[in-house]
Amino acid sequence: MRRVRGFTLIELLVVISVIAMLMSILMPALQKAKATAQRVVCSSNIRNLTLANLTYAADHDDKVVLAISASGDLWLASLEPYYGDPKIKMCPSAKNKATGRINGSNSTSGPLGGQWAKIDSVDGSCYESWWAQTNDLFVHTSSYGINGYAQWPEDIRFGTQEEDYWGKTTDPRASKIPLFAPDIWRSGYAGKGAIISANVEFTDIPGECNDPIGRFVFIRHGDKNNVAFADGHVERVYLPDMGKLHWSRIWEPIVLDIPWLD
Repeated sequence: MRRVRGFTLIELLVVISVIAMLMSILMPALQKAKATAQRVVCSSNIRNLTLANLTYAADHDDKVVLAISASGDLWLASLEPYYGDPKIKMCPSAKNKATGRINGSNSTSGPLGGQWAKIDSVDGSCYESWWAQTNDLFVHTSSYGINGYAQWPEDIRFGTQEEDYWGKTTDPRASKIPLFAPDIWRSGYAGKGAIISANVEFTDIPGECNDPIGRFVFIRHGDKNNVAFADGHVERVYLPDMGKLHWSRIWEPIVLDIPWLD
């Protein structure tokens, strides 16, 4: 009987080293493909949220959905009949729900409170989603937030002057009004309670800057984030250019100084 020759140790080591080399070549490409796929899904998600808002507006005199209604409903709940699939509330890069809770928050009236998603203080990244319990005891979770100044000012819960707000999807500047974007909380009011200067000053935690625009400015898909506008289209916006968007009627466009992009 003919004897079958097996692999020698040297041959086995050569095969292993070749496989390892191929893996080192393929892994970056696979990771890049995964990141691209997640970004595309994220873009589709917020586009669908914006389309849900357009459908909602058609039933409500063209008004943008309220960030939180007089009865305490978050925009997520108000739009739910129009988007159906709950998966669109979550970016595939931010499936981990923030831990802990905020007690006594003016936007989380349920006993559990809520929790902001955490931004890494070193690299400015955020791969978590926020959660908040409302007075109906339902816990809402999402990785997106609404521009508070895009809403119709009638019955607003949080805000200042009515002239700050955009209000309707039929506004001639709807294509320039940011509506939804990746967010560490349910909404953001860029410019509220802060003096806007050429440099929005970020602290150790980027989202805790001196202006709520920091809630929308962090790394999740490289140095650009998906932003959906009131007319329904989506753009990838370079993070420092987030300050150039028309967040409110009185917002003065600026370029953000973001230290972790230096």
